[in-house]
Amino acid sequence: MEWLGNGALPMGLVFMSVTVFGVLRRKAGHVLAARDYPALAERIGLTHRASPYKTGVGSLTGELGGLRVIVDPDDQRWIAVRYGDVDRPRIEVHTYEHNKRMPSGLRSFRVADKKLMGWFKTAYGAAEEIQALEALGPVLGPLRSIRQLKSFSITSSGLTAVFDYGSPPFIPVAIVQEVVPALVRAAQALAEAAVPELDPGSPDGENTNDFKD
Repeated sequence: MEWLGNGALPMGLVFMSVTVFGVLRRKAGHVLAARDYPALAERIGLTHRASPYKTGVGSLTGELGGLRVIVDPDDQRWIAVRYGDVDRPRIEVHTYEHNKRMPSGLRSFRVADKKLMGWFKTAYGAAEEIQALEALGPVLGPLRSIRQLKSFSITSSGLTAVFDYGSPPFIPVAIVQEVVPALVRAAQALAEAAVPELDPGSPDGENTNDFKD
């Protein structure tokens, strides 16, 4: 037991300790989220729904600022904001390479904010939405520092942030409190920039329903 005398620990024991600590921390985070989500829902104006899973956290849903908000740590592991009866922005932005064909009427672009642009691997948009996105650097930029954020997308359907905090899955309360307002604010700014779509039979232009889901 010489290693006890000189204060050194075997590397195997060190690695095992780190692994055990990581597992315990994830489990503790999961338990805290399951405990605190009902109160969080009341605080931010959403509805908490209990999880059907034994180790589930449950979901948060509702409307904020005229937008549908979904926090689903159990199945999708995402925080999502969805457009309803508003003009949907003409934009397709992802933090990963997307092989989907560029929608009609959009163009590939790069925003002036280098940090924000470096985050997006796929970026298509219309002029008004591109300009709106360029102004959202201070709103969306902080999301990049969340190491567990695995992907982020902006489409005509809404904004989606996918997380991975390990298993059992959860999204910490502090992250929900930070990300939900940021996504709602960004979604509102993009919707305000959207040019109203013309009716299919309108003599003033062509049908732009390519942007609808």
